[in-house]
Amino acid sequence: MKQKGRRSLNVRLIVNRLCCLVMIAGVLLEPSDFCGAEQQPDYNNYIDWSLPRSVPVVPYEGESYEAVIPDSVDILNHVYYALHQGTTLWAPEWGYEYIYSAWFDKNPPVLELGHGGLITESAKTVETLPMLRSITGSNDKLEMDGKAILSFVRTTGKDGLCYYAVENRPWAFFEDFTRGVGKPYCDIFAEGRQLLAYASWYQHDHNPLWRSLAEKKVRRLMQMMIRKDDGTCYFRLGRGYTPWDKDPTQGPVVPLGDHTLYDKEKGMVGTPATYVVGFFPQAGSIWYRLTRDPLFEEFSRGLAMYLYKHGQMLDPVNGRFLADHIVHTTHSMLANLSWALTFNDTEMVEWVRKGYEYHILNRDPDQTGIIYGTNDCYCFLADTINLGIILSQHGVGNYWDVVDRWLRNTDLDLQFTPADAEKMKSMPVKYEEDLKPGFFQPSNSADMIVGVWRENLWKRGKSGYWSIGCCNGNQSRMLYYVYDNIITAGDDHSLRVNLHFNRASQWADVDSWLPYEGKIAITLKTSQDKLLIRIPQWADWNHVRCLLNDKNKEFQQENDYLNVGRVKKDDRVVVEFPLPERVITAALDHAYH
Repeated sequence: MKQKGRRSLNVRLIVNRLCCLVMIAGVLLEPSDFCGAEQQPDYNNYIDWSLPRSVPVVPYEGESYEAVIPDSVDILNHVYYALHQGTTLWAPEWGYEYIYSAWFDKNPPVLELGHGGLITESAKTVETLPMLRSITGSNDKLEMDGKAILSFVRTTGKDGLCYYAVENRPWAFFEDFTRGVGKPYCDIFAEGRQLLAYASWYQHDHNPLWRSLAEKKVRRLMQMMIRKDDGTCYFRLGRGYTPWDKDPTQGPVVPLGDHTLYDKEKGMVGTPATYVVGFFPQAGSIWYRLTRDPLFEEFSRGLAMYLYKHGQMLDPVNGRFLADHIVHTTHSMLANLSWALTFNDTEMVEWVRKGYEYHILNRDPDQTGIIYGTNDCYCFLADTINLGIILSQHGVGNYWDVVDRWLRNTDLDLQFTPADAEKMKSMPVKYEEDLKPGFFQPSNSADMIVGVWRENLWKRGKSGYWSIGCCNGNQSRMLYYVYDNIITAGDDHSLRVNLHFNRASQWADVDSWLPYEGKIAITLKTSQDKLLIRIPQWADWNHVRCLLNDKNKEFQQENDYLNVGRVKKDDRVVVEFPLPERVITAALDHAYH
């Protein structure tokens, strides 16, 4: 079967482009407009009101066209769904705070604010907007991008950190320690995601504001670090610094990991260490690659090395997870891998690889890609896919099959689609009474949440599904990693087709019939000295067939890749291989469909 669909040419974020700036309304509110500001006498004393009240949002340009493609799994559809939620789930009346949760057991679904929606989850989603738009070329609801990024810019203090406003926001506190602080606070984990969001936007629009905000934030964070004699450093708090802290380095170490306070006697190790190091190594390495400013290397080096040497996250011998929060472990593996590849730390790369091997064997021992029955949010699925892509692209292992099966057999099924929305709207309508602060139930919420990612709660003793904001941002970013690496070009005038998904590119178009047929077609738009097509590890090479312009073509096998050799513009290469069958028997805690 084939379908008629849109095809968009991907524009990679790292490429410099010249675009016309268009002013889009992304408004920073005045102090009197900020909910609760009039009850916070010190509010104007720490917020940086000199920051812009609007930002230029650069339109996304590129070629798009319609084509007849195989009616198979299409990543582009999932990207459009993700872009929909990324431009919809904002609460304007609360300074465009990101809506954190959606509960699927009611029609219409109940939505929830909080859990870092103003400074953490917002930054995760904002980071992905340039990624998703660079894939689709879509400028739909572009004005929301400016409002979204300003949701945390407008909470930026004069010191460069972003602070969660707490007046009239009882949902701003989601664990006891920060609730006890009782003041606007910055979240170390959130600061890392904000740096990544600024980097993503800077690669698209080159607005010097993002670099200025990143530099100021990093300089302040460096003043807050606890430094060890070996040059490594960490933070004594994961969450709870306030604008009025005279010396943030002074005071007890509070080993907080997300919602849980860990053993103070052990200090900042394990899950709390992953929380305070978080995404800083990745953010620092990306900003260094963009600017070559040694500030970002100095900042990220001490944190990356602390987690590696002292963080007790992974067993250095066998890669076993020592931290009990899987998601923060995979987050930090991704961040440290980015740093290690940037600064050529081969020992740290190997450390991450061991952890990755342990993780995929432990989570998927039967190599099915069916991941179920977990107490962790499914951010780790996105991290696992991203790690597999990066490790494979840098020759540190061959994990394309891991990426493919985790993506196909679990991850994509978790996204809430328009069909799911229609099914939900067919349920009996029931409005909740006496919703707690931060909860609301719009009549159109089923349509609003198209593109979010489900969570499995059965193992927590609760029935049904919900969606949480952390997964929405991380999974959306994963879609960019996947789409950008379906086909890649080498410096030696070669093309590699790494994943069997439909994809348009400036070099060639890829049509894939998986999982219905073992067939992939490559239509060349450029001449190449070499075309390499990965063959899944489960395929029998003895029965692989290659056609060039409808004629049998001899090929060479290079590891898992079929080497077609030299190809010319307008050539069409078709590769066919048999699909084996395997019957799997497992006791699932729930059904995904």
